[in-house]
Amino acid sequence: MLKKTKFIIIIVSLLILTFIACHKEESTDIVQFSWQVKYICVENQNSKVKNKDYVNKEAYMLIFKNDSVFQLNTSVNLAVGKFKMPSENCINIFEYQEITEIGGQSIIDKKLLQYIPTICSYKILGDNLILQGNKCEIKLKKQ
Repeated sequence: MLKKTKFIIIIVSLLILTFIACHKEESTDIVQFSWQVKYICVENQNSKVKNKDYVNKEAYMLIFKNDSVFQLNTSVNLAVGKFKMPSENCINIFEYQEITEIGGQSIIDKKLLQYIPTICSYKILGDNLILQGNKCEIKLKKQ
């Protein structure tokens, strides 16, 4: 009986350890992926990106070009910026701007241009990247 109890305790312990190891939050190198903007939330006001809102095939797609330059086009214009990642879950974005001026800006475009430079941190939840900054949060989905 004692051997059976020890065996059960060992098996249960191994199962618990395996479960914990498998459910650790994985660290993802965000620059290895492209990310599609789903919404931007500014002061608890969500603005959802809808496919019909843009004609540019790479609109609202965050693409890291190298270790310091990214592209995040607006609905009709090309836009680029620079970034640094000084530590885990920390990102500093600067010099983000549209480099073409084809047409007017949507509400999403205006919010991106205004709030992207305030981004200072990020977190990964499954296939989602959450960029966080001063009074804003931008949710993107891994592509």
